[in-house]
Amino acid sequence: CIRDRDPTVQYTAGEQLLIDGYRQLSQGHRHAVSRLVDTLLEVQAAESCPKIRKLTFFERSLAAGIGDPTEFEDEGEPIFLYASETVDRADCVFSVSGDSMEPEIMDNDIVLIDQGKRDVTPGRLYAVGFDEAIYLKRIDILPGKVILKSTNAAYPPVELDTRGDCEDAFRVIGRVLWCG
Repeated sequence: CIRDRDPTVQYTAGEQLLIDGYRQLSQGHRHAVSRLVDTLLEVQAAESCPKIRKLTFFERSLAAGIGDPTEFEDEGEPIFLYASETVDRADCVFSVSGDSMEPEIMDNDIVLIDQGKRDVTPGRLYAVGFDEAIYLKRIDILPGKVILKSTNAAYPPVELDTRGDCEDAFRVIGRVLWCG
């Protein structure tokens, strides 16, 4: 059965060949072609969408002030963010609790952390752990000590002795890539 064609619709030669070939197919093969077209359209639509990246969100906040003295044993939960140059370099996400980094970083902000960046560059922001608490601080390194600095002047710098047994108590979790 040939249906009347709309005279206003113009097909290219390639499109007409596809239509003619489609009309020669059995009903089962036509169904397969329809499914293939649907799949290709879905893939094309997905390619035009922003890419999504899976990171780990830790329930435990980074202390920007007084630390949470519980041990860092959080397994984390998956969090999905739109891919970007910064997100692609991050490993995990933390929320911030406290005001020691204000006005730069506010209470309840989130930060992206690159756990591969543990070599300290003085003055950069890091997620660090010591005394079984985790913090968000700027770090300076001096012989035998680490100085943790807050942005908020109400919080004085904290000096940690890194000699002997104390060295194991201090650890860099990762560098802050982004906050907001």
